[in-house]
Amino acid sequence: MDMNELLDPSGEIVKYKQMEIGSVLQGVIVSVPKVFPDNKFGTNEQKESAAGNKLWKLKLTLETEDGFKTLFLDGGAYWETLNAIKAAKVRRFEDVEGGTYALKREADTPSKTEGFAPRKNFAVRFVLPI
Repeated sequence: MDMNELLDPSGEIVKYKQMEIGSVLQGVIVSVPKVFPDNKFGTNEQKESAAGNKLWKLKLTLETEDGFKTLFLDGGAYWETLNAIKAAKVRRFEDVEGGTYALKREADTPSKTEGFAPRKNFAVRFVLPI
């Protein structure tokens, strides 16, 4: 960790997976996003997909109407965010600072396996600053 990370704005950590279906969190990205390993709870071991690929999470800090909010995005929200950033023709995280980001909780997809929780779905919109 360097001094810039210590001085970056931070705020309330948003538990985005607990958002109600249809709700939206929107704000301006105020610092360069950071990618971290998605570790198993209680260990330092990085999670892997069923195919054996390492899993990651993305830290985003937003300035919203209610102050600074920090998101640690994993799973579908992680991929939706990356796809929205790529769709805006951004190739470096340094270029998203100042852009408007919106995360919307969409309807769940029922699990194909009985007894498992439904999949939580998200839509992401990202717009570069003018």
